[in-house]
Amino acid sequence: MQGLSVIVLAGGRSSRFGEDKLLYNYRGKPILEWVLDAARGSSPDEILLSLKDEEEHRAALARKYGALLVFDRIRESSPLIGMCAGAEKARNDILVVISGDSPLVGSSFIASLRTALEEINTEAAVPVWPDGRVEVIHAAYRKRPLMSACKRMLSSADLEVKRVLMYMGSTYLVPVATLDKRSLLDVDTKDDLIALTDLLP
Repeated sequence: MQGLSVIVLAGGRSSRFGEDKLLYNYRGKPILEWVLDAARGSSPDEILLSLKDEEEHRAALARKYGALLVFDRIRESSPLIGMCAGAEKARNDILVVISGDSPLVGSSFIASLRTALEEINTEAAVPVWPDGRVEVIHAAYRKRPLMSACKRMLSSADLEVKRVLMYMGSTYLVPVATLDKRSLLDVDTKDDLIALTDLLP
């Protein structure tokens, strides 16, 4: 089995949440820490925490989990920039990208995406909902094809992360029904947290 790098996207602005949502205490610890726990539980070779700027509390969590801090090189706000920055610094060919505001993500979800990418031998393994929506920031990628897509998108100022698959070759769409759907649920508002809690066993 090849080495795994998990990239946690933690550069969002939390504009609708009202405060820094990734540091918001949820069930006893910051939302971001739940995600880092899941990342560590997937037994990666490395965890990369992608940030916009140096922020001491997030940096402290990175140190706690032995994660490498990676910073955006472009100031515009887009998950694509953080994903590309993480991919550039990752030392492995197998990458799993996870959004830092998904506190119910599980290590088994990360492992499932990794397995799909390796077994299908594709450039990307991306969850897909029955209505066709894809989850590109909860997905697995091969480093070289993703870096090629990043280069082309950034050079053309196309920062829409949902279009990343248009710049790649083979993609395996993983039916959400085969995964733990709770792992895909992110948090934009405090009401979202209440809805997530209702999904807990």
